[in-house]
Parts: sequence; C-alpha cells; structure tokens
Amino acid sequence: MRGIRIVGRGLHDTLERLLTFTLLSLAWWPFVAILITAPAATLALFAHADPRIGTEKDRMSARETLAFMRAHFFQSWGLAAITAPVIVVLLINLATIRADENKFGVLAPVWLFLLLIATFITAVAFVHVALLDFQVIPAVKRSALLTAAHVPRVLIVAVLLWVLLVLSVVLVVPLVMFLPATLAAIFNRFVFDALNVKVVDPLSPTDERLLEEHRRRESKFGP
Repeated sequence: MRGIRIVGRGLHDTLERLLTFTLLSLAWWPFVAILITAPAATLALFAHADPRIGTEKDRMSARETLAFMRAHFFQSWGLAAITAPVIVVLLINLATIRADENKFGVLAPVWLFLLLIATFITAVAFVHVALLDFQVIPAVKRSALLTAAHVPRVLIVAVLLWVLLVLSVVLVVPLVMFLPATLAAIFNRFVFDALNVKVVDPLSPTDERLLEEHRRRESKFGP
C-alpha cells in the first residue's frame, strides 16, 4: 500500500542519515522553544530532510541554513498564521467538550478527523514552501488539494505516524533525538509521491550496472 511505502521510505531516509537527522532534530528543539523562530526552523528542517540531498542537491551548511531561515522568516509565519488557529481551535474543542456533558460532544470524532486533515495540510504546505519554492497561499491551496485527493493514503500515513508518536513518547529519547526530522522526511516523501516526483536512490544500480548484470546472467546460462 502506498501509505505504508511512504512511511517506510521516510524511515529508510532516517536510517541512512541517522547522525544527520539526530543533529537536525536536536538543533530544531531550541529554535522551537524560542517560539519566534519556530516556523522558520521548521521550514529549514523540511529542507534538510529533502530526500534529493546527496544525489540532486547539496546539503546546506549551518550558515546557509541561517540565511534560509532569515529569507523565509515572514513566509513561515504567514503559513503559521493561516494554519495554526484552525489546529488550536480543534484541539481546544477536543480537550474541553465531553460527549456526556454537551450535545456537541458527539462531534468529537469529526473534530478529530478535521484535526488530522488540518495537521496534514499544514505539514504539506511547509513542504511546498521549503522544497518546491511555493508562496504561502498557493502552498496552502495545493496542499489542501493533495490531501483531499489522497485521503485513504493520508489516513494510513496518519495512523502509522500516531504509532511512531506513541512509541516515541513511551521511549522519550527518539522523540528528542530524531523524530522531528523523521516526520519531515515522511511528509516530504508523501508530497513527492503524490506529485510523482522521481527521487534518485543512491543505492539503486545504474542502467549500465543493470545491463552488465543482464549480460553476465546470459553468458552464465547461455550455450
């Protein structure tokens, strides 16, 4: 299933670049704690989790990362201003309204589904700005369309991400060490898969290598 494959690719990216992802995640937390730099740092995290790094792109240095955050500071806050209020309202509804205390409590499953979709749209919009150079409004529109067009895939990815989050909360260390970069990698993979963007696998054999192996098999089993 595509959703399982997307999460698997994100986890594979993590294992391939475990040290880098750990350093990225550990560097991301202080910027989030400052709050004012949180959106820009999140954009930079998505940029660093780009699966094309190492094959089609070079990784940004620390200086280049700070320059990237400065250049996208207002864009990142524009994204946060559009998406964060919706998420906050849904979280407040889920936290304060009970089914046995209020007639609106029966809508809790609906709000939970909307929270999932809103979170997905937010993350996908960050991917569009960080990796595909979209402006804020077009990024939100495109992310909403992609999410709506792939709801079954979104639900599968969301369930698997919840499992990862629960495990990370239980284990604590992964949550701090590399989970932020892993989540960014998974959302990057989701967007590339939805847009049919090809990502070169550095471990996959080249066409010349495949042809050589084919000739070797033919010579081995031929007359």
